[in-house]
Amino acid sequence: MDKTQKVHCEFFKQGFVEKYHVLGTVLVDMYGKCASIKTAEEVFHELLVWDIIAWNAFISGCSRHGLDKAVLNCFELMQLVGNTPDVATFVCILKVCCNTGDSNKGQGIHAEIIKQGLLEKSDDVADALLEMYAKCDMFEEAKEVFETMQNPSTTSWNVLIAGYSQHGHNKEIPKCFEQMQLSGFSPDAFTYISILKTYNSVAGITEKNQEIHAQIVKLGFLEACTVLGNVLVDIYAKNGLLAEARKVFEILLVQDVISWNALISGYIQHGKNQEAINCFYWMQAGSVLPDAFTFGCILKACGSVGVEGKRKALHAQTIADHLLGKDLVIGNALVDMYAKCGALVEAQLVFNKLETRDTISWNILISGYCVHGNNEEALTHFEHMEMDKISPDVPTFLTVLKACGNLGEAHKGQKIHVRVVMEGFLEGNDILSSALVDMYVKCGMLFGAKDIINKLQIWDIVVWNSLL
Repeated sequence: MDKTQKVHCEFFKQGFVEKYHVLGTVLVDMYGKCASIKTAEEVFHELLVWDIIAWNAFISGCSRHGLDKAVLNCFELMQLVGNTPDVATFVCILKVCCNTGDSNKGQGIHAEIIKQGLLEKSDDVADALLEMYAKCDMFEEAKEVFETMQNPSTTSWNVLIAGYSQHGHNKEIPKCFEQMQLSGFSPDAFTYISILKTYNSVAGITEKNQEIHAQIVKLGFLEACTVLGNVLVDIYAKNGLLAEARKVFEILLVQDVISWNALISGYIQHGKNQEAINCFYWMQAGSVLPDAFTFGCILKACGSVGVEGKRKALHAQTIADHLLGKDLVIGNALVDMYAKCGALVEAQLVFNKLETRDTISWNILISGYCVHGNNEEALTHFEHMEMDKISPDVPTFLTVLKACGNLGEAHKGQKIHVRVVMEGFLEGNDILSSALVDMYVKCGMLFGAKDIINKLQIWDIVVWNSLL
């Protein structure tokens, strides 16, 4: 950025910006790429001529940094002052329509593109239009655009397949994939990413997944594309095929934080907490820095394993990396880790230091107190939660009803019952109804329990156990 400003100053001193319009446009483009949109706008307004190249430079800068409203304003203003949009302009505007899901605006742009005859002339415009319709879940329109394309590419097919994947049209994807290959197009890494996700979401790991895996290895994509490798690691890990996940992981030329996170979360999901903790130390030994997701996973693993030294070391590391104040997920995970291990003093200390607290934060602490027999503290913190104007949810009520039952606090339990009914949580929620039955039974109020039972649609083992 400093170099950009030095060049700008030199141009200004030499009077080049006024003399040479193209240099001013280059400056607008440079500032846009460097995320200094305000300066780009200032330079743009200093230009003597606003031609299509200058407009596109400024619009592109706004689009690159997610300033969708500014892009649309510029698009309208450039037309008002008599500039006709070109391919680059339409590509940027269609990207904004994708981001905002504004299909009406997109259809209006489509009409302008047809009017200028750009759809047949420009594959970039056709791809952008195809992506807009696919992301807006308008596949009839997307197919129409696709069929009018003079030279559809692998990218065009990928846009269509990714759109189907995004909106859960999983039956269409194998057909599209097969048609793509029959039409003479070779799938690339991005095609396989969508395909793998689809087969996984439909039926877990299947023979088709493994067939696709074999194709990927044969084409050499696994070594070349870390993103594709990460998807495979994630799929195998989530489905409990941890040895397969590890094999793919070890083949990757680059093992980034996403690769490690996929492996670590897979281990934790399937109860291999010690392996997850080992991975955490190996990733750092390999100079890969953990992110908030990594810490959230490892704190959960340490809570399950219950290793005091590791808990404190992780706590210290989150403080050293300034994550505790910045990321509520990390703060909640740290409270949860201490609470699960019964270290309630430490859990409370971390909780007190959280800059913000949500329902999850309170639920973790209240549940920690209840699980470890401090039922009075659980109810006291429930009151504090409401004083903090944080709305309780179903897990909150499940915990405090259990605490009321354990203490025989019938009066408080009845108050909570009224709250649950008033907030509409009880309707259709048999788990909450069972918790109310359990609370009333423990408090010796069998008529209250019977009233709830008579309204239950399903009598599960929890209800029977409470009655017995």
